[in-house]
Amino acid sequence: MPQDGLTSALSEQNARMAEMAKAGSHHRWLICTLLFLATSINYLDRQVFGLLIPDLQRELHISEIEYGRLVMAFQLSYAVMMAYAGRILDRIGARLGMSIAVVLWSIAEIGHMVARTALGFGAARFVLGFAEAANFPACVKLISELFPARERATATGVINSATAVGAIAAPLVVPFVALRYGWQATFLVTGLIGFVWLAVWIPVQRREISEKGSTAVDASSSKAPIAWGTLIRIRQFWAFAAARIIVDPIWYFYVFWLPKFLAEGHGIRGAAATPYLSAIYVCAGVGCIASGYLSSTLIRTGWSVNRARKSVMWGLVALATPALLIAEHVDSVTLTMVLIGIAVGAHQAISTHLYTLPADLLPSRITGVAVGLGSSLSALASVVTAEGIGQFLQRNPGSYGLFFVIAACIYPVAMLLIQALSPKLAPHVMISTS
Repeated sequence: MPQDGLTSALSEQNARMAEMAKAGSHHRWLICTLLFLATSINYLDRQVFGLLIPDLQRELHISEIEYGRLVMAFQLSYAVMMAYAGRILDRIGARLGMSIAVVLWSIAEIGHMVARTALGFGAARFVLGFAEAANFPACVKLISELFPARERATATGVINSATAVGAIAAPLVVPFVALRYGWQATFLVTGLIGFVWLAVWIPVQRREISEKGSTAVDASSSKAPIAWGTLIRIRQFWAFAAARIIVDPIWYFYVFWLPKFLAEGHGIRGAAATPYLSAIYVCAGVGCIASGYLSSTLIRTGWSVNRARKSVMWGLVALATPALLIAEHVDSVTLTMVLIGIAVGAHQAISTHLYTLPADLLPSRITGVAVGLGSSLSALASVVTAEGIGQFLQRNPGSYGLFFVIAACIYPVAMLLIQALSPKLAPHVMISTS
């Protein structure tokens, strides 16, 4: 009887542990879903202005120079705030920080509707970039806290795919609302979506706090954020930051110049370009999720984190590099866009792994500031690169081939940097000074 009783007690304990693990799994995937939706809203909101600018320029007499400065207002505030967003999130916690960020960027989005001058739009764009900068550092920080290594790439892929969802949703939602209700209503509707998200996010966080206790949630936020001077001396930081600095500008090239490439190189513009661009963003979303799932699956089957991550990333490089080298030399626009779609899908899949590396390489309490600083540096590099691309194309109209070649070469260079800086993806161990 005592033995039977012990066996029964152990069985009950194992059942309770399995139930708790299952509940924890459900909870973290619920959080991941909410972060996916927040990121989709983030990218939807930032694209509304660009889609409406032709009408706004005619109605409010905004010049091309003023429009360029409005773009810069968003990019610079986004880039600079990225560096500080991580420090703030590591101090106050990613959950609270995400809530504040969504409130601020939703208010900024709605604020566009009252602007009537370039200065007014500039102020709204600046605040929007300032607030939206917190999104990815918060997402990566939460993933590092909630997900084991075998699931991180999948979770990151899901969230990173939201950039494609936002890019696809914007041209579907914005013209529809603007045509029926005016451009002011478009900013109002897209801004209110953020508050709808908050109506779900806040109760979920309250429930978690009530179940786990406030000290168990964002526990890492009680420690002082790591100093930048200390962070930049960590090789693991540069393993992903250096790669992002050279890879991220390629994404902005895809986003801002592919429509012009279609128009100038193949005579496809306006509504005729929508199917091609939508297909490109679908490839980006599929690449994010599929590569993250593959990497996570390999780890679950016994592969090391180092072998799984790098094998998948080198495979993606093997797809992107030849696709870009061939794309410029193909006469068929359909085949050209298929090749570019492969490259864009591989790019976002690589980006998914670059966002995953901080969680693999660094303690969760410093992932926010690490991702923030790395993202800030890559965003600033993207601003400089965009200026260089614009200057080159101003002097050499339609000469996009050089940029395809450069992009094709950057992917293997990024992988070699990661290999040199972190040969085994060994996590950095923080030495406590307390």
